Amino acid sequence: MSILNNKVFAVVVSGVLILASIFGLGGQRLLANKSSIENYFISGGAMEQTNIIWGQGQNMLVVAQRYVNQGDPLVMPLAQALNNLEEETEPSLVYAQAIEVANQINILNRQRYALAMTDTDNAHFDYVVSHIISSLNILRNNNYNEKVDNFNESLQVFPANIISQVRGISHLEELPQ
Repeated sequence: MSILNNKVFAVVVSGVLILASIFGLGGQRLLANKSSIENYFISGGAMEQTNIIWGQGQNMLVVAQRYVNQGDPLVMPLAQALNNLEEETEPSLVYAQAIEVANQINILNRQRYALAMTDTDNAHFDYVVSHIISSLNILRNNNYNEKVDNFNESLQVFPANIISQVRGISHLEELPQ
């Protein structure tokens, strides 16, 4: 009987050790995958494009402010959107703020003729808008969402579904389309 108890004990201990290894190593793997996807947003060119949008938005704001009073409602939405983009760090929110900056640039661009700008400044607006469009196209073609979808799907299968709940590993947010 003692031999049987020893074997049962050994099986139970082995099972516990195997489960602990699965949860420990599996959790580390999931965290590493999540980090690599978040880093992809930064190193995959998306962050570079949002920085271009921010920089071009700042250029447009400086030019527009030459023609309006400080705090003019025409330029304040762009200034606020640029500030929000600069402060954001979460990839999906950075992307959303970059889109908002682009939208505010588009609104200001449509209203620029009311500012009676010089030909040089009008040409600068055209230049900025073309760069914004180019950066938005690159952002939209970035396969970040595909990587996020794959990661989120991997969290739904065994044993990752259990490991993610135990370790508190959450789904990633996709970039808005």
